[in-house]
Amino acid sequence: MIRSLIGVLLLVAVGNMRAQAVEGEPYVAVHGSATKTVIPDTFAIDLALSETSKDTGKTSSKIEGRVRSILQIAKEQNIPDVNIDVDQLTIEPDFDWDDEAKKRTFLGSAYTRELHVRFAALDDLRKFVAALPPGDDLQVTVGDFSYNGEIELRRTLLASAIDDAKQTAMLLAEGAGRSLGEVYTISTRGFDHPYSGGFGRGGLGTITVTSNAIAPLVDPMTVLKAGSIDITQDVYIVYRLKD
Repeated sequence: MIRSLIGVLLLVAVGNMRAQAVEGEPYVAVHGSATKTVIPDTFAIDLALSETSKDTGKTSSKIEGRVRSILQIAKEQNIPDVNIDVDQLTIEPDFDWDDEAKKRTFLGSAYTRELHVRFAALDDLRKFVAALPPGDDLQVTVGDFSYNGEIELRRTLLASAIDDAKQTAMLLAEGAGRSLGEVYTISTRGFDHPYSGGFGRGGLGTITVTSNAIAPLVDPMTVLKAGSIDITQDVYIVYRLKD
């Protein structure tokens, strides 16, 4: 009993790690992490067509016509249908507050359609934006750039994160005069334990995009850079400790 208590106290002092009881046994909870920087290969933009009017038929026809012209541009540029999402038409009342009359004034109905387009190359995105028909009813916003192989990459990073966590646990156990036992829990999300950090980078499943694009996009000549993405995979492991 005394020896077990000494082991617990030693583990508290090593690497800001704490050993507590798991079914009556001391344990060590560690956090492992692995990160890889990749170049994005999927580039997205969001398009919003919106106009407020009291003429329902005219405005609806105008917005739908604009949607058709944009889809025609996408077709001419061989953008796959699977890379294009078109939201349903949204109609909402629009009001303005009249300070003198102390009441709302009905301006008309706001008609909105949104489209989301994804590209495999940044040059294709530039080409598409440059071909869009001008108009004060169209807003173009550059979305998040992403990496198509993220899921597969995370599987690879998970193995490295597990090794990172194990190496940390072994060092802490050795510093406390103990050895590493079997795994009690393992997860990509932390449990209610104080975890000792590994030597990797980043947080829980985070994606940090650098040198992305400026949004909203107001000029087809706006400088766009692919930048890079840091994909980080974390793992949280609780090991039993043994003498």
